[in-house]
Amino acid sequence: MMRGVRTAVPPGGDDESSAMVTCPQGHANPAEWTSCGECGQPLRRPWGPRGWFTDARLWAVFAGAMVVIVGVGVLVGYLLLRPDGSTNETDDRRAVLQAWWITARPDVEDLRTALRDSQRAIQTWDSSGFDDACRRIHDAAAVGVAEHLPAPDAHISAELSAAAEDAHSASHMCLAVIAQSHNDYDGEFSAAVEQADQHLETARALVDLGITA
Repeated sequence: MMRGVRTAVPPGGDDESSAMVTCPQGHANPAEWTSCGECGQPLRRPWGPRGWFTDARLWAVFAGAMVVIVGVGVLVGYLLLRPDGSTNETDDRRAVLQAWWITARPDVEDLRTALRDSQRAIQTWDSSGFDDACRRIHDAAAVGVAEHLPAPDAHISAELSAAAEDAHSASHMCLAVIAQSHNDYDGEFSAAVEQADQHLETARALVDLGITA
């Protein structure tokens, strides 16, 4: 009779030593043997509660595979959903800005036109045209543009607020300029008007960028 080859068993024994396994020929052998004691054929470990369920290496491979599967799923979901979410958010901001600009633009353009009309009037010393332009500057800055603030974009709000403030200050210099106090006010008035116009141009450029970007 052949004796099976035994694997090394650590001191204290192994609780698997009491289990029996059979060879392909049906001979029963202790679980720790690697070959049949009757026929010498290799023994296979049982695929039961004391087999692969207790194999730490198999559990490690299974856990690693699950981690990879979950990680791939999360990555795919992130890549698929992020562009849609970003696009939707951009579209929403663009739609809000465009709706605001539809209502605000007429007053912004009125202020811009009044500022430039006042500059032309003061260069030709058209007192009637200058007086009309100054009144329009005042109304557009104090009421027209102001009622549309704040804008949906903080930078646009800042530029329009600065334009309205400079234009409003310029409108209060109009009477002195009309009274021909040139040495005291005409240079200061022109500077305020130019600053207001520059802020308006910057605001309009930001609006165009926000709508078309």
